[in-house]
Amino acid sequence: MLDSILRLVAPAQLELKTLKRCFSLSMIDPISQTLIAPLLSHLQEHAPQVTLKIQSLEDYSMDLLIAGQLDFIINFGNEAPANIHSRMLAEERPVCVVGPDHPLAGNSSVSYEEFICQKKVDFMLPGFSDENLPDWMMNIPDPHLQTNNMVTAQNAICDGQLVMVGGEKLSQFAPRAAETVVIPFAAKENIPAVPMRLFWHKRYHDDLSHRWMRDLINQLIFSQCPVARQTL
Repeated sequence: MLDSILRLVAPAQLELKTLKRCFSLSMIDPISQTLIAPLLSHLQEHAPQVTLKIQSLEDYSMDLLIAGQLDFIINFGNEAPANIHSRMLAEERPVCVVGPDHPLAGNSSVSYEEFICQKKVDFMLPGFSDENLPDWMMNIPDPHLQTNNMVTAQNAICDGQLVMVGGEKLSQFAPRAAETVVIPFAAKENIPAVPMRLFWHKRYHDDLSHRWMRDLINQLIFSQCPVARQTL
């Protein structure tokens, strides 16, 4: 009888080896590139029956999260609707990304004046808004290309001599990253780092398996990124 009572009051245990669940996540491609390999490796070893569904980040992704059709969103910024929880995963420093043959490629830094004179890609990050960033970074003046597709953006940088605002860490994982040059913006521009956050609905907040996956994503994000290991 005592054993039965103790089992009832003991904290619930999560049996990873027998856990069967599909987690659905929405994020942009470079975040998926840095997360998916270590996450799959960990799942295969510790939770082999857990599966993943990865979707591209869209303007309506938050609506899917609210409706229960997504478990997680990974995106930048702090804004979230009611009943949505979040935790910071990392901070990204905005940088200028160019191809190796671009005139700015040899610069040690890039000023606002230098940046706005270039042919630019406006990578439209779905659902992102950050009032702390300068207006010119949120609304790039006269972009030559607007896209929410990272492959398209990187091809324009590498083949079309365009420039783009990117993230210092994520740029290492973007398509054709080896063919691009990352240049910090000049210190005088005083550009703040941007928080990368994990978002989930409150309905799953106390779910043990959901909590385990949140902790795992937090542990593994940027785990293969040399810059991240130095700064996080």
